[in-house]
Amino acid sequence: MELLQPPFDLKGSELFTTRELGLQSCRISDQDLVVLAQACASGALPKLKKLYMSANQIGDVGMQALAYAVSEGAIPKLELLDLTNNEIGKDGMTALALVLGSGALPRLRVLMVAKNDIGDTGLSALAEAAEKGALARLTTLYLHDNSISDQGMIALASACDRLPQRLPQLEQISLSDNSIGDTGFSALADTLSRGALGKVSFIDLDDNQATESGKKAMRDVAKAGGFQVELA
Repeated sequence: MELLQPPFDLKGSELFTTRELGLQSCRISDQDLVVLAQACASGALPKLKKLYMSANQIGDVGMQALAYAVSEGAIPKLELLDLTNNEIGKDGMTALALVLGSGALPRLRVLMVAKNDIGDTGLSALAEAAEKGALARLTTLYLHDNSISDQGMIALASACDRLPQRLPQLEQISLSDNSIGDTGFSALADTLSRGALGKVSFIDLDDNQATESGKKAMRDVAKAGGFQVELA
């Protein structure tokens, strides 16, 4: 896996064959990501499949730049995008979700946006992308610690509750450390009870705000569906 440090020099021919790029804990700022996104939009990293950018300082401006590059055809083969532990808010997530909804990353299988601040607005935007069928290959979705409440969960559950299934390959979902209560738990449980997310094997809902009633609804549907659910 290639490891780079900002400022980026993306003129090397080896980057045109790079399939994994590790940029974890590199103090990447919005401006750094703008430079990287511009290079990708110009044709750098055309074979990239995995992009790791966790534990940086990426905010909405950087995400909007990355989203624009993706909309222009950059990194079309991407399968994994790790944006964990950055400073992404609702605007950055919405920009990315709009591009995902257009089908610009049809091979995406793993999306990790945990430990940011996308909120209900960001999750609702992502749910809209899923509702369009643009995330049909997604297997893993990490959204823990993101200021998500019932509203965002309801939007996600509604998107999943469509036929044909909008997230038919999804296996793992992490929504722990949010503010989801009984209403959100109930919405997800109802959707799952109707056979949505047929391949799901693990859902993490630890450290939310549901009461024992909401947790019981999730435990019951997990038992019936034969998948694991984490609740605390």
